[in-house]
Amino acid sequence: MSGIEIAGLVFGVVPIFFEILKSYGWASKKLDTFKKHHDVVREIQLDFRLEERAFRTECHLLLASVVDDKEELLSVLQHPDDGPWGRDDVKRVNEGLEKLMGGDFAMCEEIVVKIRDMLRSTTADLARLGGSEPGESSSTAIQNVRHAFKVSTKESGYRKTLQNLNLWNAKFRSLRKQKCAVQNPRHFSSTTITARRIPSAYSKIREASNMLHSSLEDAWSCSNASHEAHQAKLLLSAEADYERVRLDMAISCRQKSPKITSPKIAVLPPLERLMLASKLASTVLQYYLTPWLSEDWRLRDISFFGNADELSPDDLAQDMQTLHLSTQFPQRNPDLSGSHPVQSTNALQGVDSIATKPMYRYTYGIRNMTLAKLGLALLEIGHKKDISSFKLGPQQHDVISARILADGSYTDLGPRYHRIVRKCIECNFSAEDDLDAEDLRNAVYTNVVCELEQMIGAHKKFLESIR
Repeated sequence: MSGIEIAGLVFGVVPIFFEILKSYGWASKKLDTFKKHHDVVREIQLDFRLEERAFRTECHLLLASVVDDKEELLSVLQHPDDGPWGRDDVKRVNEGLEKLMGGDFAMCEEIVVKIRDMLRSTTADLARLGGSEPGESSSTAIQNVRHAFKVSTKESGYRKTLQNLNLWNAKFRSLRKQKCAVQNPRHFSSTTITARRIPSAYSKIREASNMLHSSLEDAWSCSNASHEAHQAKLLLSAEADYERVRLDMAISCRQKSPKITSPKIAVLPPLERLMLASKLASTVLQYYLTPWLSEDWRLRDISFFGNADELSPDDLAQDMQTLHLSTQFPQRNPDLSGSHPVQSTNALQGVDSIATKPMYRYTYGIRNMTLAKLGLALLEIGHKKDISSFKLGPQQHDVISARILADGSYTDLGPRYHRIVRKCIECNFSAEDDLDAEDLRNAVYTNVVCELEQMIGAHKKFLESIR
């Protein structure tokens, strides 16, 4: 039995906190020596750092409830090996935690022991990867490490460990929030956010897109019976100033509908996923309830030009600049002179959603379907997979599935992103629930678009700091 285990038995969870922080730090440093050789290692190292930061934050918040000297606490967490706390200090802090957590103290200890054991296994495995045989050159040893990380079983094993660490960190976070909220609720008041007005360009873009669609639908006719439909693709790169609006689009006439290529979010790193989320939020405010974006929309309704199956992550991130919305115009029947064209596909979806809107609102409690579907799309971006991939059981609507999933652990994009998701799903903006109301549009712009932009800026700074 190691010394830290003996300390853990005597003084409870505090020494286990320290061991976990040291293990995270050691694993991150070890991976740092390998990351320049392979992209997979670089991604895994970043994920370990994110989980370390999440755990360190929870430790800080929990210990701050029983430690008066905040500067000393910060020093201890930054230097768990040689911090200012002695045996008596550790014992005193642990007794404070026992008093704070009451009957849940044993549960807290079980959670952190689980995290510690997973990290012990990981560090032992990394130590074996980093070792070299007697007489073997260091360059050969590094080459072997590169090969080891290319093995799919190794990669999948580390990713499985990271998923489990994320899950247990979430359980630790949930327990900490419950206990700290009861102990001192005022510490957890919501952060004040300065309200901002939605840019006037958004409404100009929305009005222009409506006019564009109406013009195409009224003027576009086709007498070629072999053509099943025309498609118009509207890029999400619209610009507007005081005098004009610029909309970029592509028009196609095909015998069969073109294959839709939707963003392959599983291969996108966190920064690109945050940027995609921000673009979707802006898109909703620019095109809500227009023929380009139905009320009951899905993430797969947003497409880009390219083949997702043949692109590297860098290529895919570049092609995300071509994100667009699509709508389909059925042909006029040349035998029916003077007849009106059939409504476009998205317009018909809008009619259906209007008919079922009372059911969504009063039966399922969906206050705003467009925003709820934005929350669902953001949730899928956070989890990097479609809502249907989760075994949530049969539900009356996928927004209900999103609610169930949102009640679980955070994604790797963190608690701030999770709060944005929940606000959208529940339309919880302390405003009216109709996007035609300016106060709701301003609230969504402030609490979703601006929040995501701040997260993007913070993540860019974080990436710069680790280069």
